[in-house]
Amino acid sequence: MQNALIPAVDPRPSDLPKVPRTWYGRLLSWLGMFAVGAGFGLLGTIAHQATLPIWPVVPLGLVAALAAILCLMIGVRLSASRALVLATALGVIGAILMLSGRGPGGSVLVPDNLLGVVWNIAPAVISLGVVIWPRLPAETSA
Repeated sequence: MQNALIPAVDPRPSDLPKVPRTWYGRLLSWLGMFAVGAGFGLLGTIAHQATLPIWPVVPLGLVAALAAILCLMIGVRLSASRALVLATALGVIGAILMLSGRGPGGSVLVPDNLLGVVWNIAPAVISLGVVIWPRLPAETSA
């Protein structure tokens, strides 16, 4: 039994009306993705020194934080534009740079060791790679 209010065939995405993009919508998207990136940078900075104490020492926190940033960047890139990936990357890198210095009480979240150096460089390299990655062509049916 067919309901009169529900169409028999769902419209395809190409059949949907185009919604004009406004400057404040883009600005809110940018600010939102910047904040998400800053959150990932904050959590990664806190967790990147965590290790699994077996031989050899496994930098579990660094691997998890870099994997999370990679997944975030790829997810944003697949669903949005390069501009939003750039906003996310600026949030991640900005948070890392802000938290890498010595705190007011003398505490350090990113010590000068191998894990700290990798943590300062790898998110920028990941972000650059995702931003410059070319758009994949749409699937064509033969």
